[in-house]
Amino acid sequence: KGRGKKEAWTPPRGIRYSLRPDRPLPYFLHWSDGHGKRKAAAYASESARETAARELADKRSSHGDEVLKFDPREWRTWLQFRQTVGLAVDPLQVAREWLAARQGVGTAGAQARTVSEAVADYITLRKAEVKLSKDTWRHYDKHLVKRLCASFGKIHLTALTTDDLRKWMAGLTHPRTGKPMSDLTKGHHLSDVRNFLERARLEGWIFRNPAENVIAPEIEDEDVTVVPIDDAIKFFAANKGERVIGRIALEAFAGVRYSTASLIKKENLNFDDKGIAMPGAVHKSGKRKFRQGHPANLWAWLKHAREQCWEMTPLQYREEKRAAFVRAGLRPLIVKDDDDRKTLKGLRNVWRHSFASYHLAAFKNPPLTAYLMQHTRSSTTEIYEGVATEADAKRFFSILP
Repeated sequence: KGRGKKEAWTPPRGIRYSLRPDRPLPYFLHWSDGHGKRKAAAYASESARETAARELADKRSSHGDEVLKFDPREWRTWLQFRQTVGLAVDPLQVAREWLAARQGVGTAGAQARTVSEAVADYITLRKAEVKLSKDTWRHYDKHLVKRLCASFGKIHLTALTTDDLRKWMAGLTHPRTGKPMSDLTKGHHLSDVRNFLERARLEGWIFRNPAENVIAPEIEDEDVTVVPIDDAIKFFAANKGERVIGRIALEAFAGVRYSTASLIKKENLNFDDKGIAMPGAVHKSGKRKFRQGHPANLWAWLKHAREQCWEMTPLQYREEKRAAFVRAGLRPLIVKDDDDRKTLKGLRNVWRHSFASYHLAAFKNPPLTAYLMQHTRSSTTEIYEGVATEADAKRFFSILP
């Protein structure tokens, strides 16, 4: 051996060389993955092959024969996977959840549920947690039990897809006439379904909410029932001394829903800061709400209201509200909504709709109107634009006791 001449390196057992001069990359490296499966790679030069062989030998020395199973194609796929799910995600958890989803079970081995079973469990949870109005429970029954479960009740909850929900919502029809439901009613269905599925996700029954990417249909301009200004003035004049008037003022001059106005108590009214607290037990959403910034005449009527106003039961309020319309000579119309429910326009939310229409016309501040009405979408507020004139609106908010 000459001085300074580099000694030839011999690969360890299990790694060998071969030469194929007829190939573009003639220098081959061969090895076994430790389970009898042979692998090979080709290189342009001896030095490149030796470098790869040394790295393979070093890795085998450090990590055992498992490293010999390395496949560059699998590694590229792994890198694409990590790029998709993110570096902070545990790949084993992803694998477990994927397998569980294919088997129709929830997270952490949660019991597999059909849609019907999940809806029943959801309603049981809600009833144990919060006192919601009968109207809200009726909507749960119609939207979830009678309609969602009618279409998907027997399938596993994990099998329910976004496309399923889009098609279901698009196909909703009026139960009596068979005509398509209004976009507003479809939006109400979607809201209840989305809340149900989000709770299912939080409970670990599903991994993602398939309704989160379903977009509610745009609400087209439609007829909004508003109490004409002269009738409104006549109504409050005729009922000025009645105990019902304080709760009706909450609907007419604060935009509070009928169901909330029927349950609210005097201690929920902050006369000093001019704010209205709506506990979850009296609000449609089941969540506490607090609103300020109402027109001044609201507080004039609330101060005028008799103490007995806040002692009324919801049933008493409904009957006395009906009588208030009759007393003023305004007999409300009875109509049917898309849920085929008889609704007395003067008994339900006509004052709330009047508030929104007059408020937009008087103050021209859609965000404030939406805030007071508790709208989550601007498109809901927009249907009230142009319904009332500014002159009538100013008269409406000038109605005083």
